[in-house]
Amino acid sequence: MASTTGNDRMDSIKRDLQARQHKYFFAINLYNSFDVIPDIFATLFRAAAILGYHNVFVSIYENGSNDQTKALLKIFDALARTVGLRIIIRTSMRTRGLFNHRIEYLAEVRNAAMLPLHELRDNDGEV
Repeated sequence: MASTTGNDRMDSIKRDLQARQHKYFFAINLYNSFDVIPDIFATLFRAAAILGYHNVFVSIYENGSNDQTKALLKIFDALARTVGLRIIIRTSMRTRGLFNHRIEYLAEVRNAAMLPLHELRDNDGEV
């Protein structure tokens, strides 16, 4: 009986969150993240299922990985689109290099992941 009540409560929370027209933006930077991507994806899918796939936008910026991060991102992109999760994945071969200041480089990487948020606001009027 307790699990039914718990399920009812979760269903009620889902309805409340999905009915509100809030939009949720997740920005993720990845570098050599093959080992952690499955957990990240599972968490994003759970969150999007609760918030409403149509209410969630995921921006992923991957930079210069030399493991199988890019391959997993292709799979995630396809899976996300099948459920209606809005996603943009940008990949780059750019790495920090020897001459870039660490903090400046990390700010550039962060800004690359956040760029779609600004594009959504400017082009589509979404906030």
